[in-house]
Amino acid sequence: MSKLTCRWDVLSDDIQTHILNIRSATKIQKCWRKIYGKDTELMMMAEQCYYRNESMFLEIPFTYEIKVSYSPECQILQFLSKQLTIERYDMHKYYWGKFMHDLRQSLYDEEFSGGPSAIYYSVSDEAYVTIREKIFDSYNNTII
Repeated sequence: MSKLTCRWDVLSDDIQTHILNIRSATKIQKCWRKIYGKDTELMMMAEQCYYRNESMFLEIPFTYEIKVSYSPECQILQFLSKQLTIERYDMHKYYWGKFMHDLRQSLYDEEFSGGPSAIYYSVSDEAYVTIREKIFDSYNNTII
């Protein structure tokens, strides 16, 4: 213990201040990740559910349709239905409100498509209903 104290005392005041600033910055980063990291991760997962236009000839590279009839996106929607809470929604109201609007529109567009992907559609629909009940019914259905 005394060797550590001696080494710390040998450092100049500028270096000691710099080290303390780095320590406080890492503490702030850890707290930020703890609070906001999960929200950012959920938003990135939600972005993966959107269709991507990968053709060079189309002018619009991004559409607002969510892939509700595909397995990976269906699993993401199930995960979001479990993790999304009213507190997380309140932090990013515009984003999640738009996501739910796009999800509702995509479910409406593919309602009667049927086929082998109907299983994934029904799971996506259940996830939508779960999120709507958890989040939007607490606002008395004013949003959706």
